[in-house]
Amino acid sequence: MAPVAFDPTLVELADSAAKQYCSSAPQLVSGAFHDAIHLARVCPTAMLFTPCRAGISHHPDEDIERTEAELAVRALASTVENVLLNVQPKG
Repeated sequence: MAPVAFDPTLVELADSAAKQYCSSAPQLVSGAFHDAIHLARVCPTAMLFTPCRAGISHHPDEDIERTEAELAVRALASTVENVLLNVQPKG
């Protein structure tokens, strides 16, 4: 399947939120097949990744630390808050 570009504004908001909790959080390009590739065709889309123990992902042995999950949830909540603050009312 061809690569899908995510919404640049949403990517920037997610990146900014992630950096609030981890200043060295990189922007990643994923070659994995995610549902987000389908969403990106119909609405603004971005993804937040959480580091997996030993770098294992998309496998039954995938595991993340609780602290990493908590930071990811905080970054997601911050992203949603910033999206809502940046939405211009129609009318």
